[in-house]
Amino acid sequence: MQRQNKSENKLYDMYANSSDYIIKKRSLNIFVTIILVAAYLLFFVFRVWICRMKRDSINFLGLSLHTSPIYALISQFQLGIAIVFIILEKKVGYIIDWIIGGIALGITLMGVLIEKNEIALQGIWSQIFIFIITIVIYRLIKLLDNRYYDIQKQKEEIMKLYSEIAVSESTLKEQKNQLEDFNSILEEREEELNQLAFYDPLTGLCNRRMIIDRIDAMIQIGIRDNREFSVVFFDLDNFKKINDLVGHQVGDEILLEIVKRWKKLIHSKDTFGRLGSDEFALIIQRSLSHNEILEYVKTLRDALNEGIYFRQREFFVKASFGISMFPQDASSSEYLLKYADVAMYESKSNKINKIHFFDQNLQEQFQHNVLLDNYIQQALIRNEISLEFQPQYECNTGKLHGFEALARWNTKKIGLISPEEFIPIAEENGMIISMGEWILRQSCCICKAWMDACHKKFILSVNVSAVQLLDNGFIKMVETVLEETGFDSNYLEMEVTETMFLSSMDSAITALMELKQKGITIALDDFGTGYASLSYLQSLPIDTIKIDKSFIDGILTKKKQRSLVKSLIGISHELSLKVIAEGVEELTQLEFLSEAKCDYIQGFLLGKPLDENTAFEIVQNTV
Repeated sequence: MQRQNKSENKLYDMYANSSDYIIKKRSLNIFVTIILVAAYLLFFVFRVWICRMKRDSINFLGLSLHTSPIYALISQFQLGIAIVFIILEKKVGYIIDWIIGGIALGITLMGVLIEKNEIALQGIWSQIFIFIITIVIYRLIKLLDNRYYDIQKQKEEIMKLYSEIAVSESTLKEQKNQLEDFNSILEEREEELNQLAFYDPLTGLCNRRMIIDRIDAMIQIGIRDNREFSVVFFDLDNFKKINDLVGHQVGDEILLEIVKRWKKLIHSKDTFGRLGSDEFALIIQRSLSHNEILEYVKTLRDALNEGIYFRQREFFVKASFGISMFPQDASSSEYLLKYADVAMYESKSNKINKIHFFDQNLQEQFQHNVLLDNYIQQALIRNEISLEFQPQYECNTGKLHGFEALARWNTKKIGLISPEEFIPIAEENGMIISMGEWILRQSCCICKAWMDACHKKFILSVNVSAVQLLDNGFIKMVETVLEETGFDSNYLEMEVTETMFLSSMDSAITALMELKQKGITIALDDFGTGYASLSYLQSLPIDTIKIDKSFIDGILTKKKQRSLVKSLIGISHELSLKVIAEGVEELTQLEFLSEAKCDYIQGFLLGKPLDENTAFEIVQNTV
């Protein structure tokens, strides 16, 4: 840019100096022209004077001079002056030459024709010669001027081009610097772009694309070297509910803590990645036995046994694991991941063993679940969901205590589907929200009608899943249903399971407390089969515990089982909790439970799940 400015200043100075020079030169040319015209005329007059004297010689300053040489000298002076005219003034000088030359020629001709002066003939030839010489010189000068103008024009174009080049050079340098800066930025960002393309931005783990690439590479190595490897697909159970409950920012922090625990356990030769959301994959690149793989994955499962504390809140998160093996199960990355995913879903349905290896039977089960998932979307619209009511009785008196409402699904294409099958699917795809509302509304309407018809009161027990309880609109939905159906909340009991408190105990407790404030009682279902301990009973806002059928089955044959059930009933009463024994099918079981002071019983001994009409008859016949 500095060089360009200097060039522009130089051009300006040149232009200014040339303008002054032209003005001065023009003034000088006018002065010289006047002198030369005067000299030309003086010489012409002198020559005419010589001609008129008609003498061969003249005296000048005491010298005798011949007229012929003097005449020739005067003609030379005239020719020189004419040439100088042309050189100085170009076209103007050429015209002046012709004018004064024409005048001179005319006067000379007059001298020849009128005065018959032979000496004057020399002037005519001299003047003609001057005309010829001036024409030749003028044409040459004009040719040179044209050439000069061309050169000047080329010079101006060159100067203009030089100026443009100077500007272009500066622009190119600037663009070059910009390109260098861009290249530097691209080099700096190349690693970031690679990170975005192949790594998860939140956890820094390999993403789905890299996991698939690694599996493809391992397949090629496995085929070449006859090597085995395994793919583990694992998923956090109900992690979406944590995100919905406390927000994605807190959910991300919890996820990072989980990944931190797992990374400490991953072998350096294996590849660990995040497939998306709460799904992860592990490529076990070593040839391990079935038991070695199982023990390895167990360490990952057990890493989540302890709760995660964040912002003075404790969160419990569990994971389900599925495993596929190369080449036994599949020989492509697509199917190795798919089959590991299928095995993972099988482990989700198992409350105890959260690790499962893929087998062909799982493929059939997976296809069946996919079919159910599609059908259940339209189950309510097609009126395929119905209710049955299983009665509950007071243990000592045999008096009707209430009913547990149980959902049944009878599909037109497959037939009757067990709740153990379709409830987990409904929880997974979110249908449990609308289905749960329908069950609550229908059961409240039916039981309210029974109470009004028979003028009797009893407890209606409805199951609530963790997905429902942790839904933001659940409490409002319950209020709306109770208001619209007119059902008395003091006779409504909601059953929850122990696993509900694993996803987020604080949130679950808060929701249950709100229900209790509305007069609704809370029962802990399937107690003893999950993760709850007796210490939990002091902190959970529950009113009733339901002892699982697996404990009741053993009270007749196992002494420890009888002692455990009896102690459990006693401790519950100490905590002001009521106890319901599930799955009572034999009279001796009833007698033991009565002796142990159990409050209520439920089972096939006194009543199976009944349809609406049959259950209504029991209400009518109850004293």
